[in-house]
Amino acid sequence: WEALWARFEGEHSSLAAMRADVPAHRSAVWRGALAAHGIVDDDLADEMGRTFIEARRSLHIVFPDVADTLAWLLPRYKVGIVTNGMACLQREKLHGAGLAPFFEVVVTAGDVHRRKPDPTIFERALALLDATPGHTVMVGNSLTSDIAGGAAAGMRTIWLNRQCAPPEDGIQPDAEIESLTELIDLLS
Repeated sequence: WEALWARFEGEHSSLAAMRADVPAHRSAVWRGALAAHGIVDDDLADEMGRTFIEARRSLHIVFPDVADTLAWLLPRYKVGIVTNGMACLQREKLHGAGLAPFFEVVVTAGDVHRRKPDPTIFERALALLDATPGHTVMVGNSLTSDIAGGAAAGMRTIWLNRQCAPPEDGIQPDAEIESLTELIDLLS
């Protein structure tokens, strides 16, 4: 879905290739969506593509517990993000949602050419935050990417399990929460 609205900014050769390929991809997706409903209309498909980009860029839904929890964390802790998403898109989402000021560091897979759970991406964030793994907590919603990756980098881990999903074999967070507000109690 992100390919339907990302800008693919950056000079890396893979980003340049994606920028070149994305217009055809987007066109094929919207034409395919219409075709699935028996509609063949290239102009409508192009309009849907433009409308989706505009609508998606204006839509930033944030869980109600996020801003208050980040506001509590900010004066007490250094806060960063480690994400597998594209750098330009993740930063755009943070700015659009009004959350960018809460984060001292944003490290994306594109920045280090490694994806979570590879410890390298976490180590980059730790270095930028001037933090040590033993004094850092990774809070994330993905057991396989966030929790396993944070643990592999030597951090304590807290699984944000909003859906109350069952744990996966072999991945054990140090703590589990259903809401970010619970993080305040854990860190107090």
